[in-house]
Amino acid sequence: MDIVIIGAGDIGFSLAKRLAYEKHNISIIESNTERFKFVEQALDAQVLFGHGADFKLLKQAGIKDADLLIAVSDQDEVNLIAAMAAKQAGCKKTLARVSNPQYLNEKAYLKPGTLGIDLVIHPESIVAKGAVRLLKQSAASDIIEFAEGKMVLLGVHLDASCPVLRTKLKDIVVQYSHFPFRITAIQRKDFTKIPCGDDLLMPNDHI
Repeated sequence: MDIVIIGAGDIGFSLAKRLAYEKHNISIIESNTERFKFVEQALDAQVLFGHGADFKLLKQAGIKDADLLIAVSDQDEVNLIAAMAAKQAGCKKTLARVSNPQYLNEKAYLKPGTLGIDLVIHPESIVAKGAVRLLKQSAASDIIEFAEGKMVLLGVHLDASCPVLRTKLKDIVVQYSHFPFRITAIQRKDFTKIPCGDDLLMPNDHI
């Protein structure tokens, strides 16, 4: 698939790295200079510097022929405008992360399917609605719901009390086989990697 990602923060970068690993064609737009330089060196993908809602950049990223736009920058307005512009340009599916609940209350005009946005994700609302009860007992720092709750992406910081530290991922999967999950990325200090079964989880990792 041809995928355009707006915003290369923790979520955008993790998604981009995973999707690139799975051999999708990834283009990323990032407005922070330092983050742009880091992602450009870290990923085998087209990384463009600038405003995520700049239509010239979106065209350069290949939005007209893209299968999916994922707008997950830290600015709601950028995500919304990018998603709307992408749909109008011909992008097949668009996803926008929105943090401000005022956009999504009962009287709001913004709902999935409107304004050319196929999916609106609101991390905070997932906890508020109790969609994932386990989150109340976790250290989840990022929460994104996909496919009407059928899949949830969590960001979790592991402190020294985590019971699965220094355990191979393949052993963790067996130990918690009743709970379907996959660890898609491990961030350790300034390095993020796509893990394999023999990797260990360490204190202060962010997964």
